[in-house]
Amino acid sequence: MDKKDVRIEEFKGLRVAYLRKQGHFHEVAPALMRQLREFAGRAGHHGSNAQYLSIVSDDPRTNPHGQVHVDACVTVTPDYRAPAGSELALRDIEPGLYAAYRHIGSYKGLRDAWARLSGLPMPSNVHLIGPCVSAADLARLPKQPSSSKRDRLHAPSFEIYLNDPSRTPEAELATDLYQPIEGSS
Repeated sequence: MDKKDVRIEEFKGLRVAYLRKQGHFHEVAPALMRQLREFAGRAGHHGSNAQYLSIVSDDPRTNPHGQVHVDACVTVTPDYRAPAGSELALRDIEPGLYAAYRHIGSYKGLRDAWARLSGLPMPSNVHLIGPCVSAADLARLPKQPSSSKRDRLHAPSFEIYLNDPSRTPEAELATDLYQPIEGSS
């Protein structure tokens, strides 16, 4: 991966239903996503427009023992209501500017893809932000960001899984990684 592989993209936003669990991402996420896919299948959410994604709300470098809050998500319509008594919760991923990268291959390579993405030099007018960005990167932001920029500091990093792992060879799995940025496209 190099700088030319990263897209600067205006993300349109999504409404998702999700299940949350805390732990090491690579231990928690696969089981949580299987649980969500089973629920979504029973509830009829597997439509052709459904997208599956994972959101990590914490920086594993700053949490005890590298544990993070993982949300396994499926897109839903704006008027969707979670069934009473279910573990599902709802959240919106707000629109905004993101650095995006497409990883092709095993999900086991996603950790390295994220590390490379966060280590790439960005254009001088772009700064990576969000809960999974290092303190050094955050220190490069303007000292007194506007309120809208402060809100963007809490925008999530996430992965969108573009194909079904039960029907796609591991080497052909496609995942888009999205890291919030502050700057201009």
